[in-house]
Amino acid sequence: MSDIEDQIAALKRQIADLEARAAEPPVQMDVTSEGQGNARDNRQIYVASNGSYHEAPPEPQAARAEAALRHYLAVLCGECRALQLNAFDDKDARHQQAMRLAHVYVGLHVERQVKVKQEETANQRGTRRGENQTRSLSVIEALLAAQSRRLMLLGAPGSGKSTFVNHLLLCLAEAALAERNGETETRAAWLARLPDWNAGALLPVRVILRDFAAHVASSAETRPLVLLHDFLLATSKPHEAAVEPLLAALGNGGAILLFDGLDEVVGNAVLERVASVINIAASTYTRSPVLVTCRVRDYGENPRRQIGGLSVDTLASFDDDQIDQFVEAWYAELAATGRQMLGTPGELRQAIGARPELRRISGTPLLLTMMAVVHAGSGKLPDARALLYAECIDLLLLRWRKEPDKPDVLAQLGLPQFGQ
Repeated sequence: MSDIEDQIAALKRQIADLEARAAEPPVQMDVTSEGQGNARDNRQIYVASNGSYHEAPPEPQAARAEAALRHYLAVLCGECRALQLNAFDDKDARHQQAMRLAHVYVGLHVERQVKVKQEETANQRGTRRGENQTRSLSVIEALLAAQSRRLMLLGAPGSGKSTFVNHLLLCLAEAALAERNGETETRAAWLARLPDWNAGALLPVRVILRDFAAHVASSAETRPLVLLHDFLLATSKPHEAAVEPLLAALGNGGAILLFDGLDEVVGNAVLERVASVINIAASTYTRSPVLVTCRVRDYGENPRRQIGGLSVDTLASFDDDQIDQFVEAWYAELAATGRQMLGTPGELRQAIGARPELRRISGTPLLLTMMAVVHAGSGKLPDARALLYAECIDLLLLRWRKEPDKPDVLAQLGLPQFGQ
């Protein structure tokens, strides 16, 4: 019995010691890890008098913000991950597996040329040969090299402005989620899909300007930043708790602010207010990059869209290498997602190369996509350019952004004969 009594006594001493420790006020220390760029960086460590320590549980508000931020990033990934192919090809709706943007995206360039450095290869894509060789800048290079990393990106309709924004959003959101989950390899893989990007897994903050313009038009608020913050709250439900950490990241350089579609803001009064918001936001969040997209013609025709403090670059058309890269990637993704293909990438490349008029229009990413849809679906392109245009019009005008249970655009305009 003496052994049992000794064990009971030892247990009583341990319980008394634990109770004494619990009664001691902890010594609080802030421990900060650098360079991780997420909400786990700042932790509270409590050290007891006996030298033991433990990490305090996260505060409820911080935990809610972190959960909301993860949800926000996951929603962005979901919105940008898949190509909305059935939006302009109704036959595609039967496929359960979506075509993936990241698998068919081809990096864009701007028209601006820079001199080729000695360490760069002479046959680099976009290089102009001659005594002083030059090459085109990628959009990412243009953004990061812009004054204070503020860029107005111009482009013709269908040149890929919004697709670039969506691809950048997808890669950064996936990388940020992987970083928060401690998945180093996954983070690196997503950032590797952004050649020339060296700013890390910034948190993407997207403002679709046609939606923001509607918010501005209906609001009596006059303070630019409050307008922006209210819009982010309104469009972030049910994860609006993510807005506070997103704004904090914009302030400390851990985010990127993307304003997409300035050309879709119509009406001078609303446009002036929207431009003011962009200007003030760019002047306030000075540590984070800012990108604005706009159609080139709309930008040139209305000075209200020419926002000060932003560098300006214009998207270049696809060159031959980019066209080939897209065609190969498109057909590879068709095969990977189980879609029927009546054509081949080689046949499409041959058709484009043999017909100068097709080569000209294939420099526009959206038209090249339409050509790929038509070719894969029928195994050939129409012999006459007018017939090809008719096919593209059918895909785009009659089906693109068609609202469910509503007539197509031509019927709504009272022009059904153009659809014959």
